[in-house]
Order: sequence, then C-alpha cells, then structure tokens
Amino acid sequence: MYSVVGSIIAVVLLAIALNYKMNATSAVGTLLFVSCFAFGLGPIPFIIIPDVSPLYAVAALSSISLSINWATNFVIGLTFLPLRNILAGPDNSWPGNIFYLFAFLLTVSSVAFFRYF
Repeated sequence: MYSVVGSIIAVVLLAIALNYKMNATSAVGTLLFVSCFAFGLGPIPFIIIPDVSPLYAVAALSSISLSINWATNFVIGLTFLPLRNILAGPDNSWPGNIFYLFAFLLTVSSVAFFRYF
C-alpha cells in the first residue's frame, strides 16, 4: 500500500516538475517512482504466483505473467509519445500532463485491486 501511495505521489511530482520545467525535481520524481515501484508493485508477479498456485502450474503461470508484463510494456511504449503530444497541448507547453493520466490510472487500478483482493 505504501508503494502505491509513494508511486502516485512521485508521478504527480514528476508531472508538476515537467510542466514547470524543474529539471532537478523531475529527476527526483523519476527516482522516487522507480524506487517505490521496485519495493512494492514491481516484483508482485514473481512473488505472488508461486504462493497462490500449485507447484505444477508455477512455470506456466509465471510465463503467462511475464508475457502479459512485456505486452503491456510494449503497448505503453508504443502509445506514450503520441499520447504525450496530444495531452501537452498545441504548443507542447505542458509535457507533464501525461503523468496526471498515469497517476489517475494507477489510483483507479489500485483502489479496485485493494477493494477486491
């Protein structure tokens, strides 16, 4: 839970720093997000699957989980720059707005996850 809150705060900090051209603060926001994600949400597919699945299915489920992870990374990488250009405005003066969208999606998915699991 602390990882999710830290990640959301870091993404909002990154958005504000990019919109107001605070380079050092955007670097801090990036490092804070990576560290919060690495200590909490990042290793979940690798830790949870062996705990909740039978031994004979661990390899197959880990493979599926890693495939979904890579496919999601591909989609995010493919859509990041076009979406950033759309959300930055016609004169590209608000480049951090994409991270507000990320913070919203992280908040909604985390609330849904913690509510039902």
